[in-house]
Formats: sequence, C-alpha cells, structure tokens
Amino acid sequence: MKKFIRYTTTAAGLAAALTIASTAYAAPDRGGDPVDGSFVDQTIKITPATKAVGVYRDETVRFVDTSTGESGSWFFDTALPVVTLNLGGHPIKAYVWDQTGEANG
Repeated sequence: MKKFIRYTTTAAGLAAALTIASTAYAAPDRGGDPVDGSFVDQTIKITPATKAVGVYRDETVRFVDTSTGESGSWFFDTALPVVTLNLGGHPIKAYVWDQTGEANG
C-alpha cells in the first residue's frame, strides 16, 4: 500500500510539474495564424479608409486590398478580443467575437 501511495503521489507531482512547465513555455497568442486560404468563412474587402473589421472566433477570413488587389487569409483561433493586422500597408483592428455575438473581454 505504501508503494501505491508513493507512486501515485509521484505521478501526481510529475503531472502538475509538466502542466506548469507547458504553460510557462506556451507560445504567445498572436491573434491567430496566417493560412493558405483554400477555405474561408468570409471575404472582407479592405480600402484605405478601413480602420476596423469584425470577425468571429475560429473563423477563417480572406482580406482583399481593393487598392492593390493583394489578398491574404487569417485564421482567428485566438482568445484575444482585438487583433491588429497590417493589411494594405496600414494597421487594421479586427474585433474578434464569439459565435454567440458577445465580445470576449
């Protein structure tokens, strides 16, 4: 019985240490990731006057710069409520919403 308690305590301690270590070395939330754009949930046209857009969390969005025709896609797998992207040569804020329509944050 002592052996069982010792192994269980050791396993629990190891699990806790690994959890803490993985959290400490987790990559920072960059607001999502660029993707190839083979599948997108929506396309948003960006003009020089565009300052902000609204997107849903876990959504893939293709951004098209109307002045240059350039495009790029972004997957918003983020916990951040606002992500700043450099699109069309100027920063644009993407307000990230939950699917329920409520802002996170």
